[in-house]
Amino acid sequence: EPWPEKADGDGYSLITKEPNPGRDENDARWWRISAAIHGSPGRDDPNSTVVEKTAKLPPARFQLQQNYPNPFNPRTAIFYSIPYNAFVTLTVYDVLGREIKTLVKSFQKANDYTVSFDASQLPSGIYFYRLKAGAKFQKTRKMLLVR
Repeated sequence: EPWPEKADGDGYSLITKEPNPGRDENDARWWRISAAIHGSPGRDDPNSTVVEKTAKLPPARFQLQQNYPNPFNPRTAIFYSIPYNAFVTLTVYDVLGREIKTLVKSFQKANDYTVSFDASQLPSGIYFYRLKAGAKFQKTRKMLLVR
């Protein structure tokens, strides 16, 4: 256990994930299959891992998601997407509409983004965050800081 008692002779070999794992050789987590059937038992097989880089499509539309966690104390993450390169501003306001902090104020490429907001110096309460992107997109959401 966890290895079969004998090889069937028709499949891949097991090789270490690292050339010399230096760990318990009976732990299945440190092994992987070889690149070819009948493999390369007892030898390193660096060509068995193939990574293909695929082009990531830009988001389909502007989006400002709800922060997470919400309510939060004292940090939260704000997620947004921009479908094309644009100037982006992400600002936090208090319940009276006073600007608390500008988190982003820059030209950004089309992509999904996550921004961390640290409110450790702020009192409990309701806060708003507003994303402005490009010439037309603007959205505001509410978040709750609880101490």
